[in-house]
Amino acid sequence: FWLKRGYFAEGRQWLERALAATESSEQLRAKALNSISWMAVFQADYPTTLARADESVALGRKAGDLRTTAHSLFLQGVVAVQRAEREQIARLAAESQTAAIASEDLWVQAHPLELLGFVAVIDGHYDRGAQLFRDGLELFRRSGDIWGVSRMLTNVGQVAVLQGNCAGARALAAEGIALSQELGDRREVA
Repeated sequence: FWLKRGYFAEGRQWLERALAATESSEQLRAKALNSISWMAVFQADYPTTLARADESVALGRKAGDLRTTAHSLFLQGVVAVQRAEREQIARLAAESQTAAIASEDLWVQAHPLELLGFVAVIDGHYDRGAQLFRDGLELFRRSGDIWGVSRMLTNVGQVAVLQGNCAGARALAAEGIALSQELGDRREVA
């Protein structure tokens, strides 16, 4: 709820309080830390993102929670994207993908494809990047994650712009914006 509505400060505050107030299983704590990390990345609070994701990865691995581990590695990769750390993005994408595939969860498998798409685009391989984003788009569609679909449409659209396909980019943007409006996601609409 907090994440998709943009209530990051409130969500983080509640989850941090819950973690401080209770003893929880490693798996539950890993999931809460993952959520805090995800909200922190949207606030560009990268030190918190990395600290919470690091702890989530460690606990997720210890608890055998491949889904949370893969997603927390993805969040670390998002910080690397923001910092333009190409080698770090590639490393984290590979680690995230390994855990995601082992999890057999389509939703989590889509995330490392986004990172790998960014690596391809950084390297100037626009067709490869667009294909990786489309592969992730398909997994988000199959998993029913409209928000993920919207994000991947944005990514494919950005590659279309880089390739000089403004009409294609416009169509992708229109579809993504419509989905974001449907979800009440103000960030992607702006």
